[in-house]
Amino acid sequence: MKLTDSVVRVRWGRARPLAVWLGLFVSILAGVHGEMTDMQKSEVPALQFPADGQASSYAFPNFWWTEHPAQFADPGAPVTYEIQIARDTSFDSIVDEDSVGLPRYVHDRPFASGTYHWRVRSVTFEGQISDWSSSFSFTIAEPDEVVTVDFDPSQKDPSPGVRDAVDRVQALAKEGKSVRLVFPAGDYRFPETFSGRLIDLPGVRNVSVEGEGATLHFTTRKQALLGSEGSENVSISGFEVLYAKGSLRIQGRVKAVDPKSRRAVLAIEPGYPDFSASDSITNDIFILLDPKVDGRLKDRCSNFYRMDKDYSKNPDGTWTVTIPGGDFSDWEPGDRFVFHFRGGSPVLINYARSRSVTAYGLNIGGWGNMGFVSVDGAEFSILSCKTFIPEGKWMMGNADGVHIRGHEIGPWIEGTEIQAIGDDGVALYARPASMVAAKPNGEQNAAVCRDEHFNLEPGDAVSFFQPLEGTIPLETTVKTVQSRPDGTHLVHFADPLPDGIRVDGPLVDVTQIWNRSKSCGDFVVRNCKFTNIRRYGTVFRAKRGIVENCEYRGVSSRAILFRNEPNYPNGLYASQIIIRHNTIEDSGFDGNATAPTITFRFEARNTHTRSIGPRNILIEDNTIVDSPSPSIELVGAGNVVIRNNRQLAESGEFRPVRYTASQTEDVRFSE
Repeated sequence: MKLTDSVVRVRWGRARPLAVWLGLFVSILAGVHGEMTDMQKSEVPALQFPADGQASSYAFPNFWWTEHPAQFADPGAPVTYEIQIARDTSFDSIVDEDSVGLPRYVHDRPFASGTYHWRVRSVTFEGQISDWSSSFSFTIAEPDEVVTVDFDPSQKDPSPGVRDAVDRVQALAKEGKSVRLVFPAGDYRFPETFSGRLIDLPGVRNVSVEGEGATLHFTTRKQALLGSEGSENVSISGFEVLYAKGSLRIQGRVKAVDPKSRRAVLAIEPGYPDFSASDSITNDIFILLDPKVDGRLKDRCSNFYRMDKDYSKNPDGTWTVTIPGGDFSDWEPGDRFVFHFRGGSPVLINYARSRSVTAYGLNIGGWGNMGFVSVDGAEFSILSCKTFIPEGKWMMGNADGVHIRGHEIGPWIEGTEIQAIGDDGVALYARPASMVAAKPNGEQNAAVCRDEHFNLEPGDAVSFFQPLEGTIPLETTVKTVQSRPDGTHLVHFADPLPDGIRVDGPLVDVTQIWNRSKSCGDFVVRNCKFTNIRRYGTVFRAKRGIVENCEYRGVSSRAILFRNEPNYPNGLYASQIIIRHNTIEDSGFDGNATAPTITFRFEARNTHTRSIGPRNILIEDNTIVDSPSPSIELVGAGNVVIRNNRQLAESGEFRPVRYTASQTEDVRFSE
């Protein structure tokens, strides 16, 4: 018998750990003829949010309820929840019904205005179904105000009209009013004189931005769609986004290579700029592409390259560049290449430090930096958004599709398609706090922390990590935090700090404190497609999450991955994770084509890890097709269940997917 983390979520509250007694089991028939036992009562979820009778103009509410006592007690026996949302109290007029493996839910489209009722029940792995919870009602209200952009298709620059409307929205929001900002349908063409974010709405609440079929034509990579920092209940929907040819990258072909000098002669496609258009020539990146498939990297080559500053134009119009790093033998005459301008661009949608925010139904043909970004927030929903490669272009986006750091509650990503981008499809991560002093004045439970990456609050679960040794010497909780005049923070923990803490040196070498309560936990990625992704399909370092019913095709490295990457550092580890019912095809082919398709890999700096990192993991019912290394990899993991995963062989038969493990404990494998 052992205890496990179990949490109850409350609206914008902390995740509070509960000691859960897992030794008691009752039969299905117990309590049928009489009062229910305490255990049976606890199996019936208690609804939390939206609160009963709550009204809001925000059309994308997050639903929360208490979890089953056996939630994540055994990774091989997951609990699921069934939710129903209806127009009536008898639940005859169902609007949505679904099942999910976490005690939260997001409807995959906006609710129309009106009143709804919802309820939840739990289903154990053994098939025990609880009673339905009592039902709650919630109301989606019409906004207090509607602001419409004054748009004339003949305008040479529509940005002044847009910004006037945005200013009106900002003023109304400051008055406490809910607002809908409407862009009439049409083509909005922005000249080079416009730069920055088209819609800037910091610190607002209850605002929806609706494109209604508007197509935004951005001229330069200096232009982006939305920034809404420090906001709550904000959504954006209904836009198509396009970038002008040559604004995001150069594309062309390799004409000749000189292995000795590591120089390549390149021909740039007509209509694209030359390398002088770069804002950061040594930081922007080359990618070699498949000869026929747009967006897909070339087989068995490095997944990016950088160039030196000493490039030159040749008399015949070609360009000579030097490639200082990577395996230059990858470069061959006839190769297609793209050179991404990764510097100098704002991200497409930035919801930094925001809560309950949504991107819905966006159709995107490119971005200059990253796509959907948020740092230090909670509950970012990305629903039914699609990316596409515009005609004549060889890639779509330059960097991560979804990039989220330090969220108290991770994203809900559903029905979204991300393709042909120059970095990870979904990247969920955190950064650690570090210490000026450990055990100050002899206080064994205390530390003085630097302000950089500091995000600790009372009640947070934290893990101490020694990156050079690859050890986790302490897992504890924060008791108190006191900010000091010099910008540091005095923190008291529930347990004494270990000996041997390192405080001097760069962040990647010193003892780190990772906030597990702000690790993008309780994330959901479901019913999504990731196609032709440079590097990772979905990478996470979170406490609790699900990746299910997704398709990964043409992912150059690992399709689904935990990796803490201590050299950056990202991390710290993933736990209570479900990976199920995903299809992975034609993935893991870059470099030496040895990347397993699903990986949980805990690493130290320049040595083998000595502690168990990722833990309590279920990997089941995934299908792998036509991939060089169709396997599952575990490094430094513990308490893992791997079952019923299959590989499609060349014969057309399905075979079990094998796994490799090192420094790993308690793996249960079945075909």
